[in-house]
Formats: sequence, C-alpha cells, structure tokens
Amino acid sequence: MRLARLVCLLSLLIASVASSPRVTRAASAGPSATASEQRGLDLANAARAEAKLRAVAFAADLLTLARGHCADMNARHYLGHTTPDGETLADRLQKAGIACSAAGENVALVRSDDPAGRAHELWMRSDSHRRNILAPGFTECAVAVVPYADAGGYYLLTEVFITRALP
Repeated sequence: MRLARLVCLLSLLIASVASSPRVTRAASAGPSATASEQRGLDLANAARAEAKLRAVAFAADLLTLARGHCADMNARHYLGHTTPDGETLADRLQKAGIACSAAGENVALVRSDDPAGRAHELWMRSDSHRRNILAPGFTECAVAVVPYADAGGYYLLTEVFITRALP
C-alpha cells in the first residue's frame, strides 16, 4: 500500500505516465455527472482525440472524490491540490480506497456561464495541466463543477485522472 501511494505521489510530481496494456473497468456505481461535469469530460476526451490518444472513461468514484475536494476548498476557502492540513491527491485516493498506478489533478476557480469550457481552456494553456489532460497512460477521469460559496457566478472545478493499479 505504501508503494502504491508513493507511485501515485511521484506520478503527480512529474506528471508523466507509462501506458499499460491492461485496464481495469471504470467504476460505474455512484453519482452521475451533471451536464457541466459531463461537458468537462467531453472536452478532455476531445483534446485527447485531437492528440490521437484514447478516451478516458468516466469513473463515479473519482467524481465523488473530486466533488469532495471542491467541497473542502469551498468550506476552508483555498484553491489548490494540497489541503491546508497537507493532504494531497494521493492521500485522498488512498482514503477513498482507490488504488492507482498513476494520478493527476487539475483545479480551477472560474467565473463563466460555461465553467467546464472556461476551465478546460485555461488548463490547456498551462503546460502542467495540459500534460495531465494529454497523459497517454490515464484511463479514467471525472470532473467536478461546484458553485463557489463566496461569490456568485464563480465555480470550483476539480478534474482527476488515474490509471487503476492492476489487481
């Protein structure tokens, strides 16, 4: 378990992944994506298709994780990959029981009538965020879009990508 956590953390730090020939089926039980969250996934997959990469599958457990991170950022008034307590994506994945061999996360705070579209546009302009979206080894993704509590018209977004650990 410690090794899997270390691998996830290293993947986050260097934002590079190796393709895996075997893929575990994406989790299907759980919450459904809103229209805006589905748009975020569709935009990520469109960018991947343009780069001739395979699509990432929606994963309900990642949506729950991403929404939880947005809720925490809302409640504690921060924007980032690491919580004020020092908890990272690797920590959140481990707590949720999601075993992965690679993981990446994009977060954003945007004001727009199309929050998923605006965040995707900004992420694609940033080298590190773009690398997450276009990492060839990622197989699953979810995008949470949550209204920001402190200002009307603003939205927090968390986009999580993973490659599940092989059983």
